[in-house]
Amino acid sequence: FTTRHHFTDTTSGLRAAMQAHPGHYLLMSALRRAAYTDDGGLLFVHAGLDPERPLSAQSDSLWWGTSGFARLDRPYGNFAKVVRGFDRLHPGLQVGPFTLTIDAGCGFGGPLLAACLDPRGEVVDLIEA
Repeated sequence: FTTRHHFTDTTSGLRAAMQAHPGHYLLMSALRRAAYTDDGGLLFVHAGLDPERPLSAQSDSLWWGTSGFARLDRPYGNFAKVVRGFDRLHPGLQVGPFTLTIDAGCGFGGPLLAACLDPRGEVVDLIEA
């Protein structure tokens, strides 16, 4: 009971602090689990997706990933390429026909990678720091 009560108090305190600062609540409620380009060519996710489910039904698959990302063997919906920035194995830059992973382990002892992509999802430039 004490742990649950502490968690509820902490969550309530964080929510109140966020709402006390103008713009924070609106920003947090506007955050999405995925983003896409205006032309719908590229889909950006955090860790992956389940290719068997529509984007509207992905839920936490986008945040935590699934093995489905590695099995993506065709375009996902109308998207030519799905780009993710986190992989538990931190493989660096991994380019597939329909996927792109950009994660060299920043925050886990590895370098930070940043990629410039063209509208088709091809890597135009890569920076490592």
